[in-house]
Amino acid sequence: MLKLFRWGGLTTLIEREIYRFTNVITQTVIAPVISSSLFIFIFGFALGKSIETMGGVPYLVYIVPGLMALYLIESSYNNSSSSLFLSRWSNYIQELLVTPLAYMDLVIAIIVGCLVRGIVVLLGVYCVASCFANIPISNFFLLVYFVLTIVVIFSCIGIVAALISEKFEHMAMFSSFVITPFVYLGGVFTSLSIVPPLMAKITRMNPFFYMVDGVRYAMLGSSDSPILINFTLVTVMAVVLFTTVVWLFKIGYKIRS
Repeated sequence: MLKLFRWGGLTTLIEREIYRFTNVITQTVIAPVISSSLFIFIFGFALGKSIETMGGVPYLVYIVPGLMALYLIESSYNNSSSSLFLSRWSNYIQELLVTPLAYMDLVIAIIVGCLVRGIVVLLGVYCVASCFANIPISNFFLLVYFVLTIVVIFSCIGIVAALISEKFEHMAMFSSFVITPFVYLGGVFTSLSIVPPLMAKITRMNPFFYMVDGVRYAMLGSSDSPILINFTLVTVMAVVLFTTVVWLFKIGYKIRS
């Protein structure tokens, strides 16, 4: 354990990651909270008048877990991808590599930075939603687990995207053409019970659906997929992606000149 982590260096890297996103808090925290309030107003109130209930709860309440998962995913991906890409672009990563820090320190610091940012955004979204309705939390510990695994999954995806990308546009393209469509089609706003059978089958092939559905179960106590399936799939994805990222850092993929 001591060989994998150097606690002094690790805490310094974590502080740097937190400072990096708090330094532009208007963009990293306030913007998604305001955006979520617009979703709540438009979907919760405008569409909520015609839909009224979904999954046994008011429609406004139903979409809140989906919005929380949506912004947690976006925050984790954007934070890790931008942090590592800027480190590569400015050659800051080269300075870290000549220090006695372990490669695991770099990975953990990025993920913890994403976790802190994600929690701040989640609390902001939850507080905004609570101003309009009573938002329950059915299983707090299960919610914490899904938050942690989602952060790990999309932090690692962001790291891989930053390693592969050669331009800022490459990361933006991956976010626009992969992350965003998969998330929005992952059951954020609707239940599988009201979509056509073909669309329901396609949605079940979307791995992001099980993350959103897991968060919804933890908060509302109901889901479209059995919670054991949600739990298992997100756990496997988190372990596989984390292991992959650690291996990429270990071999120095695109971070060593």
